Amino acid sequence: MNRAQDFIEYVRTLMFWRLRLKDEAERSPVFIPYNKVKQFIPTSTKTALAELVASGELEITRHTSPNGKEYNMYKALKAGYIVPHLLEPKGAPLTPLHLTMMRHLLHVDLPNDCETSLYFKAFQLLKNDFLRLFFTVDAFCGRVHTPVSNLKTEARKQIRLYGNPTNSLDVRQMQPTILAKILERNLGENELSTWVNAGLDVYEMLQAKAGLANRKEAKKRFFEILFNKPSNDLATLFGNVDWVHWINEYKSQPVKGNPHGQLKPHSNLAWLLQNTEVQIMQKVWEKLTNRNIPFLTVHDEIVIQQHHSTTASQLFSEVLSHEFKSFKISGSVPSTPAPKTIQKNEPILQPKITLFELQRQWYCQMLEAQFKDEPQPENTLKLGRCNSIAEANELMTKHYEKVDKEFTAYKQRLSQILFINPN
Repeated sequence: MNRAQDFIEYVRTLMFWRLRLKDEAERSPVFIPYNKVKQFIPTSTKTALAELVASGELEITRHTSPNGKEYNMYKALKAGYIVPHLLEPKGAPLTPLHLTMMRHLLHVDLPNDCETSLYFKAFQLLKNDFLRLFFTVDAFCGRVHTPVSNLKTEARKQIRLYGNPTNSLDVRQMQPTILAKILERNLGENELSTWVNAGLDVYEMLQAKAGLANRKEAKKRFFEILFNKPSNDLATLFGNVDWVHWINEYKSQPVKGNPHGQLKPHSNLAWLLQNTEVQIMQKVWEKLTNRNIPFLTVHDEIVIQQHHSTTASQLFSEVLSHEFKSFKISGSVPSTPAPKTIQKNEPILQPKITLFELQRQWYCQMLEAQFKDEPQPENTLKLGRCNSIAEANELMTKHYEKVDKEFTAYKQRLSQILFINPN
């Protein structure tokens, strides 16, 4: 058994899994604790790593954390397999409610013509065997992360759940609304809480107060300042008022409950807002589950089948009315009749792309990226005395057609793993 090659497969698999993150580069290096490296290469670890670097299979870069601790980042450099069974589920333990939510993911589908990411395609292909890897409850505040929460908005609108079209419901200005409640509890009457309780658009009020170009800019600046380290920026932009002072003070000292509070006290407010959001949304999830309404979650948003929209909206409102003086749910629409009937033994989802095609697409994409700036040959490429090829894509397609036709064992291997080129 080549443990060094197992480690390379692990690095490559982690790199692929990072595609779930927004704005994540396709070939970013990954952090792996050294004790995890030693699980793959228990003896002569540094020598084996140096050999992988020398052979051009691995890149190791040294970094320093804000607290001065040094660590390594690893990047696989050559094409090869990704192996999901090498990964372990991350995050907090799952509750029975989480397990119910996770099972609904098995019944998520998208139309054939919907454009989506390779990560979501991988989820569609692997979810029956590796569903737990696609469902994470983060240990910071308890938010649930799934391939649905990482989908772009346009693709999310096209989701089908149990074969039926869906609708989404979310709370407008959820974070400012939660903040307003917290500020009122700690300060009494204050400017921001007054705006929220009156049903005003907080971002428009801040836009006018700060003289910003538009609402979008006000929202962006508000959250940037809200979650960064304490500074005078918030007061400079929105005025030297009591709620600004409270925010800066709250972000300046350790807070019990925040797992990052000792090293990063400026994360206190992010933790408080998101943790409160989760507690509120959990009440919504429980009500939906008790009424046998399947749903998907995207933080302060729920995705339900269209024919459940009215009932789900009522349940959502019941929870929010006990939490806030004023709120607004976006996306409420009347229920649609006659949902699709799902037979007991009917497969809910047939993948729209085979694993074979997925790995071929990835490989060809990487080829195109690697050679896009190279001059194209004027003549066909000679492969031998009798064979020639005109395009790289044609070469790869024919190669995989032959694999598909002739190598049964190879196909069985691909039923569990994907093939990617990280270059």
